[in-house]
Amino acid sequence: METGEAGDGLAGLLLKSGHAPADLAERAMFLLLIGELERYEELDLDGTLLAKALTAASPGVRKRLAAAAAAAGRAEWLQAMEYAKPLEAFNTDDWTTTVQVLRRAGDRQALLQWAMKAPPLHSRSLLQAMAAGTPPEEQDEPVVAALLAFSQSLPAAKVDELQPDRCTRTLEGHSNYVYSVALSADGRCLASASGDKTIRLWDPASGACTRTLEGHSNRVYSVALSADGRCLASASGDKTIRLWDPASGACTSILKGHSNSVYSVAWSADGRCLASGSSDKTIRLWDPASGACTGTLKGHSETVWSVAWSADGRCLASGSSDKTIRLWDPASGACTGTLNGHSETVWSVAWSADGRCLASGSSDKTIRLWDPASGACTGTLNGHSETVWSVAWSADGRCLASGSSDKTIRLWDPASGACTLKAHSSVRSVAWSADGRCLASGSWDNTIRLWRNDVAELLLTPLASVDGTYWQLLAAYQQDQSQQPEWVRAWLDFITALGAVIRRFDVGVDEASVQLDSSPFEIEIDG
Repeated sequence: METGEAGDGLAGLLLKSGHAPADLAERAMFLLLIGELERYEELDLDGTLLAKALTAASPGVRKRLAAAAAAAGRAEWLQAMEYAKPLEAFNTDDWTTTVQVLRRAGDRQALLQWAMKAPPLHSRSLLQAMAAGTPPEEQDEPVVAALLAFSQSLPAAKVDELQPDRCTRTLEGHSNYVYSVALSADGRCLASASGDKTIRLWDPASGACTRTLEGHSNRVYSVALSADGRCLASASGDKTIRLWDPASGACTSILKGHSNSVYSVAWSADGRCLASGSSDKTIRLWDPASGACTGTLKGHSETVWSVAWSADGRCLASGSSDKTIRLWDPASGACTGTLNGHSETVWSVAWSADGRCLASGSSDKTIRLWDPASGACTGTLNGHSETVWSVAWSADGRCLASGSSDKTIRLWDPASGACTLKAHSSVRSVAWSADGRCLASGSWDNTIRLWRNDVAELLLTPLASVDGTYWQLLAAYQQDQSQQPEWVRAWLDFITALGAVIRRFDVGVDEASVQLDSSPFEIEIDG
C-alpha cells in the first residue's frame, strides 16, 4: 500500500493468492488502491472503514489514496476526508482532489453543494465542472444558472501575488524573548520557544495557547515540528534536545551529547533524522526513534547557530559565528563545501523547496543567496539596518522572509526587491505555513505575531466555515476596490454572488452575514 500501483505485478499476485489485510479498514483501503472497486463497495457500504483507514494512514498512502479516488470518482473519499479533518484544514492538494473526484463522479447536485462550502478559489472549478460536464436541469433556479455563467468569465486568480500584509493576531503568554517559531504542515499548530524555558503550542485560528511544555532548565532557543506533525523537537541552553508529543504534551525523549548550549534543531523531510547545532562548534545527527547520536559533524571554528536540511535530505547546511556556511553530506559526514562572503556572524540558513537556492542572514545586515551546486553567491539583498536573525522561504520559493533587529520583517522577491512589514520589536524568528498563507514571527517583546493577506483569506477560506466576520471583511473591500487589481475586483464580485446563492438556500447564513453591495451578478438576476 505504500509503494504499489493498481495493475502491477505485486497487486496481481496478491489478488491471485486471495490475500487481503485482516484489518477491515486496511482491507477497504487496499481494495480501493488496487482498483477492486466492486469488492470495495461490498465491504464498505457507507465509507466508514475508509474514513478510519485514512485517519491512520501515512502521508504517502493518503496521497496515493487521493489519486485513486480522483481517478475512480469515488465520493467516499470526501466523506472519509471530512471525518479525518475539518474543511478548514484541507490543503490545496485536498481541494484539487475534491474537484477531480466530483468532476469524475458527475453528480450535479454534489458539485453544487460542494461549491457552496469550498473556498471560492475552488468553488469556481466545481461550478465550471457542473456547467461543462453535466446536462443542465430544467429546475435550476435562475440564480444558479447565472452563477454558472459567472464562473466561466472570471479571470485567473493570481493568489501567489498576495503576500502577507497585515498582522491579524498577536499571541501573548511568554514572559521572556521568543527565540523561535514553527508551524505544522497542516497549519493547525504553531510552536514557540522562549527564554522563559518553555515551549508553547498555539491554535493559529483562535490565537489560544493550547499547551505549555515544561522541562528544559535553561532558555529554549529552537523548535521544529516533524513533517507529519507528530513530533516536536526543542533545543536549549541546558545542552539537551527534547522530543515531545504535541498531542499529549509529553516529553518522549531527551537527547544528550552536546557539551554546550544547543541553538538549532531541524528535521529531515522524512522525519528519520534530526540535526542540531551547538556552541560546542559541532552539528550532531540523531535517530529520533532510538535517541542515539548517529553522527557528529566537525569543521566550524565557532558556534553553530543554524542548521537546515535540503528537501531531498541529501545535504545539510549550517551557519556559524565563524562567518561561513558549510554544506554537509549527512550519509558520510563529509563537508562538501564552505560558502564565504558574509563579514559577520551567520545566524540563519534556509533552503528553497527545489534545493537550488540557499539563503543566509547575518550580523552584517544582509541576506545572501547561494547556488549550493557551485558554492557561488548569486545575490545580496540589502535593506535591513541591523542584524538579520532569521530567513525563511515560502513553499513555492517565490518569496523570502527575513526578520531583523531593526524591528521589521521584509518580504523579498529575490529577483527584484522587497516589501517591508512593520513588526513588534527585534524580530528573532520567522516561519511560513506550508500553504504560504500565513507568516509567523517571534520577537524580543515576548510575543508572536501572525501575518496574512485579507484577499487571500477571502479566496481560500472554505465557505462552510465562515462567520459574520468573513462577510464584514468582504463588505469592507467592496466599499473601496479602487486600489485592487482588476482580477481581484472580479473575484470579490464572484464571492458576493456565491453569498447570494448560499443565502437563498441556507436561511441561517442571513443571520450571520452583513448587507453586501450589489454586484453585476445581482443586477443581472434581479433586473
